Parts: sequence; C-alpha cells; structure tokens
Amino acid sequence: MFILTLLACVTSENFNAHLGTLECQRAEECDKGAFESSYSDQAECQDDYLNNTENIATCYIDHCDDFDAQQANQCLKALRTDTCESYKQGDWFSDCDSVYTGCDSVDLALCIAGVAD
Repeated sequence: MFILTLLACVTSENFNAHLGTLECQRAEECDKGAFESSYSDQAECQDDYLNNTENIATCYIDHCDDFDAQQANQCLKALRTDTCESYKQGDWFSDCDSVYTGCDSVDLALCIAGVAD
C-alpha cells in the first residue's frame, strides 16, 4: 500500500528522490556485492544518488515545459518491477524517456553540460 501511495504523489519536485530510492533498492537487490562495497546502507546510497543527480534534475525542471506524472509513475513501476537482468541492462529507462516533455534541447544540454563539468 505504501508504494501505491508513494507513486500516486509523484511530482516534478520529488520524482528524482523517488527514482533514487528505487534505484538504490534495486542496486542492493540485484547486485548486493557491488552495493555493499560502495555503501553502508540505503540512506548513504540515496544521499549519493541525490548529490550526483540533483543539478541534472533541476535542469529538466527548468528547461522542460511539462512533467507527466502518469509517465513518471510508469517509469518508477518499470524500475520497481523489472527483473534484475533487465534492471542491470537499463531496460526500465525507456519508460522514463517521456517523463519530461517540451524541453528546449539546447538549453537543457547546456545546463546538463554545465553541471557535469
């Protein structure tokens, strides 16, 4: 029930945090050895994820016209339900391509490049 509530409340402002939570859960589930060599617990993984992606998430919020909550939920569902093999191959990511739409491609790319340096 908690997962359904969590997914029903996804917004552009909290989508990255939801994504990070699931990404860390799946990383621990699907590659426990690598997870344990990098993180002491879920909280450390989630902090690292947010530190590494917060600026990029802000670029999407700032340079895209629309956030599709239904597509965001589909993205999170795919990440949560994919097999470990599919997760490791990144198959779930195709469900995330349309979460943000109406993006100014040039400004978005420049923003991401600016935070990636």
